[in-house]
Amino acid sequence: MILERRKIAFGLLPVCAVLVVSPRATANVNLQWRTSVQVVRVGRTVEVGLYAVSDDDGEQPIAGIDAVLSWDPGAIELVDKIDNGPYLWSISWFPDDPGLESLNTDCGADAFCDPYSGMPFNDGDALYQSLMQFPPNPPPYATPDGLLVTTMRFKALTVTPAIEIGLLEAIGEQSTTVVDTENLGADVTGTLGSVVLSIAACGSWGDFDGDCGVDLVDFEQFEACLTGPGDTSAGSQCQAADFDGDGDADLRDVGRLQLAFTGP
Repeated sequence: MILERRKIAFGLLPVCAVLVVSPRATANVNLQWRTSVQVVRVGRTVEVGLYAVSDDDGEQPIAGIDAVLSWDPGAIELVDKIDNGPYLWSISWFPDDPGLESLNTDCGADAFCDPYSGMPFNDGDALYQSLMQFPPNPPPYATPDGLLVTTMRFKALTVTPAIEIGLLEAIGEQSTTVVDTENLGADVTGTLGSVVLSIAACGSWGDFDGDCGVDLVDFEQFEACLTGPGDTSAGSQCQAADFDGDGDADLRDVGRLQLAFTGP
């Protein structure tokens, strides 16, 4: 099997790579979704990280990843990608792939998806690709704790008790594949994980668990999000703590939380 990366403009130089996939190696790399958010309010966004996890106690070098993403387009929408992992990929994008059955088939009559914006339409599936930097740069390593490959941001569209964001083994001719760097480019794809979220009508302004009230459970989560003025490091799991919308949770938000308290 050959995975062919399309030629794109990367800086001032074209980047073109071909990865040859050999028989599966003994050690595998599992792909997982991870998020610290269980409940998201309609209209809000949630960040979900894609992780490459070694299935043994050692680190495993990987050359690239093809990941077939899946979600319910009636409940959530993929709005962007954040390359916030520790490794700088030479390619990290949603490629132009309108010919692969249902993958991004809504890209228009000219059968082209913009490789610079890299975003598919909300059809419930997408192909994500990442590719290592070539020598002399070192490859990325899947670790037992997990290497953050990239983070996807989804927008909640409607109230849903449980929505799954998953990874598919294949759609049509395209499959989820992790490629090894040391064993002749072997396919080292392991298990494919998913994450389940709830979309609630509430879940804002102090209501962390989406039960339309602000109680002691929410106070505990607010305390973990309290970073102080100007500190926006808490992330999307702390959106409910940011009453004034300035990106942090500080004493001004504490005062508004007290006013929003409904008990017990």
